[in-house]
Amino acid sequence: MAHSSARRSTCTSAFQDQAAYECAVRLLSAADARLEETLAKLEPEDRKHGSERKPLFTWDDLAELGSHNTTMTTGCMIGVVQRHLKDNDDLKTAEAYFQKMKSIVKPGNIYTELNPHDTSQNWVEGVFFTMKDGTVLKWYDGKVLKTNAGEIRAGELAKVFGKSDHKVLLAVKNRYTWEDLPPQEIVKADYTRGYQPNECRPWAPDGDLQAGLNRVMRILANRYGTKILIGDDSHYATPDERLVQNVRLSQGGGSWRFYGSYHRMSSDEAYKIINNKLPISEKEFEGWVENSHEWAGRFKDFKFDTPVSMPTKFYEEKYELQPWYKNDKHDSLRYTMQLIEKHGRMDWQNKAMRERLQAEIDLLHNNGTIDLLPYFMVDEEVCSFFEEQKLLTGPGRGSAAGLILAYLLGITHVDPLRYKLSMERFITKDRIASGGLPDIDQDLPKLRRGLLIDDVNGWLKKRFGDHYAQISVDSTLKIRMAVQDVSRERRDHVPKDIYSYTSKFIMPPQGMTDAEFVLGNDKEGEKHIQGSIEYDPSLIAYSKAYPDDWAVVKRCLGLPRHKGKHACAFVIANRPISEFIPLTTVADGRVTAYPAKSVEAVGGLKMDFLGLGALDDITDCIRLIHETRNDLKFEDRTIDGKFVPAHHLVPMVTDLSGVTNFYDIWDLPEDQDVFAEVAQGKTETVFQFNTPGAIQWLQHFSHRRPNANYAIS
Repeated sequence: MAHSSARRSTCTSAFQDQAAYECAVRLLSAADARLEETLAKLEPEDRKHGSERKPLFTWDDLAELGSHNTTMTTGCMIGVVQRHLKDNDDLKTAEAYFQKMKSIVKPGNIYTELNPHDTSQNWVEGVFFTMKDGTVLKWYDGKVLKTNAGEIRAGELAKVFGKSDHKVLLAVKNRYTWEDLPPQEIVKADYTRGYQPNECRPWAPDGDLQAGLNRVMRILANRYGTKILIGDDSHYATPDERLVQNVRLSQGGGSWRFYGSYHRMSSDEAYKIINNKLPISEKEFEGWVENSHEWAGRFKDFKFDTPVSMPTKFYEEKYELQPWYKNDKHDSLRYTMQLIEKHGRMDWQNKAMRERLQAEIDLLHNNGTIDLLPYFMVDEEVCSFFEEQKLLTGPGRGSAAGLILAYLLGITHVDPLRYKLSMERFITKDRIASGGLPDIDQDLPKLRRGLLIDDVNGWLKKRFGDHYAQISVDSTLKIRMAVQDVSRERRDHVPKDIYSYTSKFIMPPQGMTDAEFVLGNDKEGEKHIQGSIEYDPSLIAYSKAYPDDWAVVKRCLGLPRHKGKHACAFVIANRPISEFIPLTTVADGRVTAYPAKSVEAVGGLKMDFLGLGALDDITDCIRLIHETRNDLKFEDRTIDGKFVPAHHLVPMVTDLSGVTNFYDIWDLPEDQDVFAEVAQGKTETVFQFNTPGAIQWLQHFSHRRPNANYAIS
């Protein structure tokens, strides 16, 4: 959806080819940034439409978009054309905007949109103040006002009006500044929440604004020869989802509700609603439906080419500086081998290590689909950046620890051959052929992660500029909030017993969504996974006490609440991100408008950089050991044929000789007492072993090898 520079006005745009889509992405990113420049001048209610941001497009933007194979429709009630009627009863300007829209797209690419809704009533929520001179002022309940008795929020004033000293209105606070008002006595203060009939308008004599707009848009379409589409402006699939939609609209303090049902309508339903206020023949209506089919058919040949945008150019410039540079497809391999040499972990005399490395090179470099070595160059460079500042990086999380290449590049610190870790768990040739990419969760010291991700001075910004961005995440509705919000929507309050139930709900562990945890999996043909609804006493009791509420709650779980920054995911590409992924702004910075899966679907390379507090603690402990053991010399050294930097070194006395030996922090001698405490669940400070779900299973890790050592390592 494109948004013009007219106040919160919209038109609907659709793209017939990739060039049009990428033009829209670039313009959308710029329009969103433009919006940020204007926010200081806008009131909160003007910054969004519902939960949507309103990027500010200019006419030049729309004209550039229209020069591509882009179709545009006139949109809904707040469309570029309709808005002038809805807000100002200004038919002349509405018609001028209609002509302007028609002129900026290719012939035949503009459509007039009619919508089948009854909008004779409008949802009203706010505080209405009747003043002594008869004027009525309205503000949302959180608006800060100043009266003769001091500052007070509008909603609170409505509650105490007539029982307090707040009698004369003096000023209203707009964002951070006060606007003085002519002092005037307040006669009445009412909080209103519900549907109210719309006032009659010259073009909508019965107050049904949509019907009136449909009449005007039909006239303009016939006058200027544009085809009419039935755009039902649906917000959910079936009528019974209306309550779910209202819960969704309430998120973040939203106060808007649709009058009537905005479900996906059949042609018969749409005809009845439109024909009730705009008498037309079935034949004419069938022509509009056929226009919709014709419009949809224009996109059937759309080919969306989304090759992975691997950031190769940032490393090709390094290849060119090397004496071995040949400007061929194997330059990335030569550079990788140079990096392996740099880290000093490769034992070329070890046949198993050579064979494993060759197998991984064949998989990652010679797979016939895509050269994945540059992916590892990014992670290697990030880890080297931290290590050069004497900061530890994680030893290896998940299946990435099974890759010898990651170990040899210093990305992980666990030798997969020594621990018999599988390469195939990380990635396979079949996965690569089907579009799968490497996925390393790189742990970094939490308190120092800003060195990497700071929007202004972070390493990513300096290294990749506009070729990187943090990925967004849609925060979803959680079980406790869903239960309470459904109750508010059904009965305008939350009973005490519901608060009691929700306070005792068992909550999901880290990494699992509330929907997965609560509902489990009971799909036919798939393994049954128990959900908390089957064993949580409080949730079971709630579902039986409020079965109608529970039916709605199940459909609400997982609904998006608001967009924010992903905790660890970034996209890095070979071209500016805003050229193929739209960027938007959240409370704490710029992010991709797409979440992680969509970023990857359009060719973005996702990299994960996590902050782990334990790495800060270990780094600081080693530093303290070095500072206190000034009798020892801590310097880079080779241990068991492997290069170990000084800040990894831990001095230990491990036998009766009393001799101090140096060990790599990631390769300390095994201590059976530590494993014993792990098996007892004494893991309060151990990352991922300190959750209730993990602790309950640790007792099963008490098995021992024949030599009496614990089987875990």
